[in-house]
Amino acid sequence: MQIGGNEEELAAEYIKKNGSKPVIPMIAGKDALKGRIMGHRSAIVFADGTGSVANKEKLLAVKVIYIAESTVNIGDILKRIF
Repeated sequence: MQIGGNEEELAAEYIKKNGSKPVIPMIAGKDALKGRIMGHRSAIVFADGTGSVANKEKLLAVKVIYIAESTVNIGDILKRIF
């Protein structure tokens, strides 16, 4: 995942309704400066917060237990789950 766009929010809603297996998301670009323009036009954070890291983490936290802070954390998370 990355900052901008609302696909992750849509995925969070789908996982909430239909998910039965663990999902370990990681949002790339968390440390990007506010207002930073990313590499493509779908990387937009809307005025209502849609597409922001905070909004994605809030929605994913409803169903997803672990959110990886970086790729380094994924192995440790998998060990805890399994």
